[in-house]
Amino acid sequence: MIGSIVSNVASLFKSVWSWVKKIFVQVLNFAKNIVEYFRNPARLKELQNNKDLVAIAIRQKQGENIQVVLNVFNAVKNKIIIQKPMLLKT
Repeated sequence: MIGSIVSNVASLFKSVWSWVKKIFVQVLNFAKNIVEYFRNPARLKELQNNKDLVAIAIRQKQGENIQVVLNVFNAVKNKIIIQKPMLLKT
C-alpha cells in the first residue's frame, strides 16, 4: 500500500518535472532566438549607427501559446521597417 502511494507520488513528480523542464527549455531557446535576432551583425551595426532606429519585442498571449513580434522601428519616419513574428508553443 505505502509502496503504491510512493510510486504514484514519484510518478506525479516525474510528470510535473517533465512538463516544467519542457517549458523551461522552450523559454530559454526562445530567449536565445530573440537575442540572436538582434545580435545579427548587419542588424546590430544598423541599430548602432542609426540612432533613429529602436529595437522592440512585443509579446502577446494567444490561447495556450505566446507570440512575440520582433520589430525594428524608425522613430523619425514613425514606421516599422523590420517585423519578425515568432511563436512559442506551451
